[in-house]
Amino acid sequence: MAIFMDILLFALSIIMVFYALFVVLCYVWMVYSAYGEMEKYKKANDYIDYSLLLSSPLVPGISIIAPAYNEELNINYNVKSLLSLYYNLYEVIVVNDGSKDQTLQQLIEEFDLVKVNFYQQNKLNTQAIRGIYRSKNHLYFRLTVVDKENGGKADALNAGINVAKFELTATIDVDCILDNNVLLKLARPFLTHGKDVIAVGGAVKVANSSTIFNGRILDVKLPQSLLAKLQVLEYIRAFSIGRLSWSSINSLILVSGALGVFNKKVLIESGAYQTDTVGEDIELIVRMRKHKQKQNKPSKVVYVPEPLCWTEVPEDVNVLIGQRNRWTRGAIDTLLRHKDLLLNGKYGALGLFAIPYWYIIEWFSFIIQFVGFFATLILIISGLVNLKLLFLIALCSLLFYWILSVIALLLEENSYSRNPEDGSVFKLWLLIFIEPIIYHPINIYAAIRGNISYFKGNKSWGNMSRKGLN
Repeated sequence: MAIFMDILLFALSIIMVFYALFVVLCYVWMVYSAYGEMEKYKKANDYIDYSLLLSSPLVPGISIIAPAYNEELNINYNVKSLLSLYYNLYEVIVVNDGSKDQTLQQLIEEFDLVKVNFYQQNKLNTQAIRGIYRSKNHLYFRLTVVDKENGGKADALNAGINVAKFELTATIDVDCILDNNVLLKLARPFLTHGKDVIAVGGAVKVANSSTIFNGRILDVKLPQSLLAKLQVLEYIRAFSIGRLSWSSINSLILVSGALGVFNKKVLIESGAYQTDTVGEDIELIVRMRKHKQKQNKPSKVVYVPEPLCWTEVPEDVNVLIGQRNRWTRGAIDTLLRHKDLLLNGKYGALGLFAIPYWYIIEWFSFIIQFVGFFATLILIISGLVNLKLLFLIALCSLLFYWILSVIALLLEENSYSRNPEDGSVFKLWLLIFIEPIIYHPINIYAAIRGNISYFKGNKSWGNMSRKGLN
């Protein structure tokens, strides 16, 4: 028995050492690539006069689709925000996905809506449409509201695509606040990179506790809630390092569901949004890339590293766990649906690097950490582990985590960051030291729950209750 435990301990140690080495090498490369990509973006964009695009006849038309389900807290001023963006050729399509609150009634009253006969441009299958509304007030000529039976976010987006008239489709979460220039900056890659671009995404920031008026961020503040503060750090790492690095080798497979612009023709040819997954955003990008590959045509997904979208993050730990549970299920579902991409050289860096990364780090890492914690606990109780060595390994892990967060903050400060009020950056630096101890275990727990839920067949969206942005 002692020999067996020694062999098990040795094997476990070897696995953990190689896994840790792989993780470190991945993140070192990601930091290096993110820095290079940011410098490249700044050189290409810092002196561009985006106002010239406002009068250019070459800019593509954009249809903004915003699904809404029980959004009465934010709906009116968020729609006003969408209607006041700086762009000369766009429309706003709000899809009321069978809300049970006063979402539709508030829209009708605030924007003077009436039901109209409306030709649907496309023929994607969706839940029944109860009515399509336009405003009697010419100020709101860009606005269309689609009222339909509840079918989930993907179904609502498809309903919006059916009535969209422009060549580009922007999908957003209706509770988000957008920068005035968001469409100008997201449309530019379609002009500069040509027909290869199938999707463009931008940076998403946390808006909790910030001052908002008429759907505009007036004063960026650090959230009052500790849980929301910790998510600020998480978002900074994810966008400043993660999205930038994978974009640098054209292997980005995730455009945030909160904000993305797509080539509508490719979107529809690929089958649009799938209603049988809760990871519709990541699954769509992977499917669009596969569609282009089958046509032997290149595809490019571009990330714009500017704070273009502000969202409300959960301040309740149960809501956060439910959200991350859903994210985990969505990622697993996408990886298993498209498992033929794994180590498939036909897809270049996407199949050889990005997809393996998602398997090993985005999916398996939480499981490995969970199993490793309990295995280590058993070994400690059994007296089969050197406590000094274990402490040293744990300290090195924390140190690496802290260094990664510090680098992400530095990249953020050196980019297009809209800094919160004085002193908030110092608070974020302090939070770096407690995040892996307080916040990371929550994510591990949520990921484990997500794995269990997925293999039990759970496809529910979950409860994403909000306090509302004021």
